Amino acid sequence: MNIKFIISILLPFLALQIQAQNYKYHTTFSNISQTALPPDWNINGDSHQFTIDSLNLNNGRALKICGVRDSIAPSILTLTTLPVNRENGVTFSMRVRTQSENDSLLMVVSAMDTMAMQWIRGSIDRKDYTVSIPLSNNSQIMVPQLMFPSTGPYWISETTVEMTKKTYPAEDDHEFDAGSAIHTIPTDKNSIDKLALLGKIWGFLKYYHPMVCDGQYNWDYELFRWLPEVLKSDSKTEVCEFVFNKVSAMGSLDKSDNIKNDFPACDSLYYSIPSFQWLSEIAHIHKPLYDLLDSIKHADRSKTIYYYSKGVNSMNSFPTEAKYGENPYPDAGFRLLALYRYWNIIEYFYPYRKDITDKRWNNVLDKFIPLFVHAENAEEYRSTIDYLGTYLKDNHTSRQYSDSILPSELRNFYLPVFWDFVEQKLTVTDNFDGQTTLEKGDVICQINGVNVEDLVKQYARIISASNERSLLYAISLDLIQQKDSAIDLNIRRNNKTLKVSISGLTSEKYFPLKAKYFSNAPYYKWLSDSIGYFSPIGQYRSDSLSLVMEKFKDAKTIIIDMRNYPCDLLHHLADYLLPHRIGCTRTTSVVQNFPGVIRWNDIQYFGKDNPDYYKGTIVVLINEKTVSMGESIVAILRHCPNAILVGPSTAGSDGPISTFVLPGAVHVRFTGEGFYFANKEGIQNIDISPDVNVGITQKGVALDIDELLQKALGIIK
Repeated sequence: MNIKFIISILLPFLALQIQAQNYKYHTTFSNISQTALPPDWNINGDSHQFTIDSLNLNNGRALKICGVRDSIAPSILTLTTLPVNRENGVTFSMRVRTQSENDSLLMVVSAMDTMAMQWIRGSIDRKDYTVSIPLSNNSQIMVPQLMFPSTGPYWISETTVEMTKKTYPAEDDHEFDAGSAIHTIPTDKNSIDKLALLGKIWGFLKYYHPMVCDGQYNWDYELFRWLPEVLKSDSKTEVCEFVFNKVSAMGSLDKSDNIKNDFPACDSLYYSIPSFQWLSEIAHIHKPLYDLLDSIKHADRSKTIYYYSKGVNSMNSFPTEAKYGENPYPDAGFRLLALYRYWNIIEYFYPYRKDITDKRWNNVLDKFIPLFVHAENAEEYRSTIDYLGTYLKDNHTSRQYSDSILPSELRNFYLPVFWDFVEQKLTVTDNFDGQTTLEKGDVICQINGVNVEDLVKQYARIISASNERSLLYAISLDLIQQKDSAIDLNIRRNNKTLKVSISGLTSEKYFPLKAKYFSNAPYYKWLSDSIGYFSPIGQYRSDSLSLVMEKFKDAKTIIIDMRNYPCDLLHHLADYLLPHRIGCTRTTSVVQNFPGVIRWNDIQYFGKDNPDYYKGTIVVLINEKTVSMGESIVAILRHCPNAILVGPSTAGSDGPISTFVLPGAVHVRFTGEGFYFANKEGIQNIDISPDVNVGITQKGVALDIDELLQKALGIIK
């Protein structure tokens, strides 16, 4: 099992109990509504539906996990709130119920240097399971996780994580727990200039000053102590003088013998290093502060890393960041903190900063300070967070609401159709068993009286995507969900304008219908006597790959449909399709003691020496739905002899997901590890280009023609 794939995102509710150094996170579901999923876990994957069920596992309700389509990819729950610097070890326990002998789930607790896991298989009736892991000194836990590779249903209750934890002075600072006491922040040009510079200095000190790194300061609250003085200052020079005095008072710095006081240079070992352009500005306006910050850059940070984990590409990369979730609309000071936290995490930990963000990221603070400060309500605050994420042009970037989600943002009804933007028009591509009067090829012109073009503009402002096609696809998915059950549509059909009213379905009705739709799709079939077709949907299970390859071993051509999110085990396709081990891809990661320095990792090899590898033609179907893990697999498949990629280009977003939390309990995701071809050519914000470029048309949709498959068959002939 690929460990990186096991690292993902969020769900159940936790109550924290602290007794000295003893920490206990206890998950219960008794006080959670059926649709409000709790904030301290995260979920990755869309193959399962998560609801609160009345089934009694232990005098209370349980979390029910049910597949919405058959085994396309596992869904993963990850606890994202564990503190750093645990002592002795961590114990993860839970109560489980399953129904089928074919079902399985995986419990995992992993650290950087060790991992414990337990497979739970078969029919289980209210049984307790436990996984424990010992910890080395200052070990960083990646997180307890639950992976669901089968359709279920599963029921989970009584989830508990127990540990001991070393305490830090930062955790004893509660001065601003009730609010920052900063309610008004001026946004004239001079104030913005000062605040933008402060945000960069504050973030640099957070990740580079040894005493801050060691957890000696609650750096959020230090910001609130500094802000009044900064706001009263007349110029950036005065800001620099104030900061110089404050930082100087923190004490002398030790320099590390391990790093020989050398900041890494950008060479063959490193993909990128921070530009620190703002430091050059400080050098001109306040040389003593510049010298002090430069010395901090080379200081010894080898003891404790408090504000980020050693595995920055994991979902629990920033475990000590407080969520301040009591108020979905934090005060002005906390909203400014949210911007500073977001900007600096991307500045120092986003693997694609050099390629995507350098040109515009340095100016982001100036633009967004007034937007965050003047956000008038919780909805506008959260929309501004979304807007900031679009600057990354990253399909993985999104925010996830806590259980304090705004009522106006609840969209509990789903349209029982499939639609997508075809030739720039929102077009119905399929229906759910005749649930509506909509037909394939119908063009949606208005939704509840709003032009689709206007909706696209509205959503494009808050949805991050690598290219236009993946953006439109993301928008189409969002439009499937609506606030109200009654949905009025204006459509174009056969050059006529029609008004159609349809009823949205609740999640309880929608997902079973969707599951039924996908379950009817065979994951492999013969298109002719010599052409096999394979797609990891429908009834595909992770252990079915050997069966498929045995069936197709004598086929002249195998068509592999990657227009979906695949199972991780599809990496094993390489063992069947490659003649020998081939270096296909490589990744990048953040250098531990130098945030912002991105290092090249070793080339990743796939396949094995196999004289019996498949020697026929391989046609791989791709499009904008080929994203993340799908792109990783296509990056391998393109090395197969006689491989041909057919379709439009892929989404252009790949790498494991990281997450962090902002005030108001807003969880934000981004791509946490860079992913490249072995020759260091990029995919993020670029895509994987096909050998044969072909897209779908409205005419093809109306005639129910799979144009990519049709093109592939034409190539084979």
